[in-house]
Amino acid sequence: MTAREYIKENLNVPNVLTLIRLLLVPVYVVLFAMGRKYAALITFMVASFTDLLDGHIARKYNLITDFGKLMDPLADKVMVITAMFSMVIGNRYIPGVIPLAAVVVLFLKETYMVLGSSQMLKRGLV
Repeated sequence: MTAREYIKENLNVPNVLTLIRLLLVPVYVVLFAMGRKYAALITFMVASFTDLLDGHIARKYNLITDFGKLMDPLADKVMVITAMFSMVIGNRYIPGVIPLAAVVVLFLKETYMVLGSSQMLKRGLV
């Protein structure tokens, strides 16, 4: 499959929403680092809404793709782990409130799940 065919097959609204969610991660990080906790919270909420919306649209209009099956959960995990890690380290404006061990355990679990999902995708078991 050529790159053009892959893009044509996978370019749909749910997948674009997933990519937007991934792009919101660095926005969240910058806002949090600047101490703009409410703006960071709103960014996280918008990202969460895109997750809700992309799943709904994908199922309603049968726009489910292998790309979405893999990238949607990955985008969710990246956003949540980033938010949790930011709450571990805090910054000069916002104190850390979550123990690092909890985030490490969650990160390891999520990494294992992503690796397993990618192996299932490669084997056509998605």
